Amino acid sequence: VSVACVHKDGPSSELQSLIAATAAAVCRCDPEGSCPICLARWTPEDSLIVLSCHHVLHVDCFWKVIMSSGAETLRG
Repeated sequence: VSVACVHKDGPSSELQSLIAATAAAVCRCDPEGSCPICLARWTPEDSLIVLSCHHVLHVDCFWKVIMSSGAETLRG
């Protein structure tokens, strides 16, 4: 899971721990799961984002879609 952080030193150690724990939990719950954008399987080291619709994506893939074609691609 990735959380936007505007702190100049980056996320706190607590937030970094939460991000790592969430990625590990996603991998345990869905070990065969993959990013629906790039189709690569999750690893505990990945930066993931969980959308409000419960889809899980790589953070980088999410931003590539948003920046290249807008949010319309993720709807529907």
